[in-house]
Amino acid sequence: VKTRRDLKDSVDIGERLRSSAQQKSVDLASVFRELILPELPAVIAIEDVQLMSAEISALVDAVTKGGSGSTTAPVLVVGTVWPEAFLTPDSDFAQWVTQTERDGRVKILDLAALDHDALGKIVREYAPATAPEVEARVVQPPLDSPYYLKLWLSSRETQRHIRKNGDALGAHITQSFPKDAEAVLDGR
Repeated sequence: VKTRRDLKDSVDIGERLRSSAQQKSVDLASVFRELILPELPAVIAIEDVQLMSAEISALVDAVTKGGSGSTTAPVLVVGTVWPEAFLTPDSDFAQWVTQTERDGRVKILDLAALDHDALGKIVREYAPATAPEVEARVVQPPLDSPYYLKLWLSSRETQRHIRKNGDALGAHITQSFPKDAEAVLDGR
C-alpha cells in the first residue's frame, strides 16, 4: 500500500512539474506577444523542431494562437525538421503538426536540396584549392546536406587536413565526424 501511495505521489509531482513548465511557456509567449509591434513582424526560429518538448510546443501554440488582449502583430515561426520525422505519424511531433495544420497555423514547405554546384561552393569556401573530382566525391551522402557538409568541413580533423594539403581536400580524405556529431547522425 505504501509503495502504491509513493508511486501515486511521484506521478502527481511529475504531472504538476510538467504542467508548471508548460504554464511558464505560455507565460513567456504572453510576454513575447506584448513586446512585439504590429508594424514589425516577429520571427522565431527553431532548429530540429521535431525534437521539441511539450514546453516548446506550448510556447509555439501560445504565440501563434494569441490570446485575450494579445497584440495583433504578426508572428512567423520557422522550424527546420528532419524529413524522416514524418515517417512516424503517431509521434507527438507528427500529431502536433497535423493539428496545427488543421488550425491553419502551420504550413509545410518542401525545400529543394542544394545541387552539387551549390555544395561545391561551400567546399571551396573552406578548401579553395580542392580538385573538382575530389569535390564531386565529397558532396555525396551524407555530406549532401549543407549543414553536415559545413559541420564536417569545420571539424578540427578536416581543418587540419585542409591546412596540410595547401587549402585543399586531398584525394584520400576520410569523412569522419566528431563523436558528438556522430551521435546526432546515428539518431537520424
